[in-house]
Amino acid sequence: MLLIKRVDLCSAVLLQTKPRFQDLIDPNEDEPTDFGPLSDLTLSYGMDLGMALFKLTGFRKLSEDSVKIYCGLRNLTMMLDSIRPRDFKSSDDIQFSNKLYLIERRVVSLIETGDLSNQHGDSRYVFSSLCHAVLVYIYSKLRALPKSAHLFGELSERLRASLQMADMTLFSRRLPRMVRWILIVGAGTAVEAPNKAWYISQLANLGVVWDSKDKEKTTSLANEFLWPERI
Repeated sequence: MLLIKRVDLCSAVLLQTKPRFQDLIDPNEDEPTDFGPLSDLTLSYGMDLGMALFKLTGFRKLSEDSVKIYCGLRNLTMMLDSIRPRDFKSSDDIQFSNKLYLIERRVVSLIETGDLSNQHGDSRYVFSSLCHAVLVYIYSKLRALPKSAHLFGELSERLRASLQMADMTLFSRRLPRMVRWILIVGAGTAVEAPNKAWYISQLANLGVVWDSKDKEKTTSLANEFLWPERI
C-alpha cells in the first residue's frame, strides 16, 4: 500500500494535483512528524533557520513547518549515509521509505493546504522555493531517481519561477546559505540548457562559479546549509 501511495504522491507532484489518497499532514498539528530523535546540533540549526525565516517573512507557522522539514532532511540523510549498501536490509529500506514518505507528504501538504497561496506578498515565494528544492533533493539524493527523469525538468522550472517571484537580493542577504543550496539543487538537476544557465548565472551573482564536475566544491557549498558543522 505504501508503494501505491508513493507513486500517487509523486504523480501529484508532477501533475500539480492533489493526491488521490487524502492522508496529507494536518498543517495545524502541533507535534512534528517522527523522523527520529533530533540531535542538539539539528535543533540548534533548525531554531536559527526558523528565526531567520520569520524575521525575513513574518510568517511564523510557515517558518515552523519549514524547520520541521529541515530537521527531517538532516535526519533522513544521516540515516541513509549510515547504512552501507551491502548492509542495507529490507527492514532498513522499509523504515527509511516510510519516514521519507512522511516528509514528502509534509512538503506537499504545505503546498496543497493553501498556506502558501493564501499569503500575500513576495515573501511567500521564499517558502515555495524551499519546498520545491526539498522535493528535488528528495528525488535526486534520497530516492536517487535518474537525472533524466521528466520530473526534474518540471520541478526545476517551478523552482526557478518561485525564485524569480521572490526578492532575491533580500533573500540572499538574509539567508545566503539557504539560497546557495537551493540554486545548487536547481542547477544540478535542471534539464533544459536555458534553465541551467539561469541557475548558473544566479550562483555567479553570489560569487559562486558552478562546475558540475567539481563534486568536492559542490558538496562543500551544499553542506553550508544542511551540514554547517562539516565545513
